[in-house]
Amino acid sequence: MSHRPVYLVVYKSRVFAAHWTMWIPDYDTNTQATANMGKYINVRGDPRNGFVHEFVRNHNMNQCTSPKEIIFLGWTDAANVAVRSSGTNCYADTEATDRLEEGALYVPAPGPSLRSACSSSSVRFQGSRSRVQLQNCQTWMTELVGKLVENGLLDARANTIIANAPKN
Repeated sequence: MSHRPVYLVVYKSRVFAAHWTMWIPDYDTNTQATANMGKYINVRGDPRNGFVHEFVRNHNMNQCTSPKEIIFLGWTDAANVAVRSSGTNCYADTEATDRLEEGALYVPAPGPSLRSACSSSSVRFQGSRSRVQLQNCQTWMTELVGKLVENGLLDARANTIIANAPKN
């Protein structure tokens, strides 16, 4: 049985919560080497406006100069990952082509979860004020990894790894 590595990429920020994405690089089973080309699975957006699913294909990790940490989440059966199309043009879409992407679409992208200052003050004068549970790419990725573990696509250790991943 052939396997593929799955990584969490943490794009660090001093000001905002780090952006988390799942990185699935091309992998040569004969040499057991990962390539710089592959795809990433994430949600794009912000807590004020909400997020949308995004699959970025033919992504070259070497061309990304943002500060990042790449963390190994585990192995998945190669049958769970679609073979990358030929070519090197990077593009994004929202159509699932394999089981990992289907799992990503199963977990809803977070909607808006950040209140404006205006809406908070008006609520304050009208009575009780409820605390908002902030949703972002980190909460989504944590839920996605949990679903992939639950469905046997990743080992349970991935839950511990993501729980300890850098948040900023």
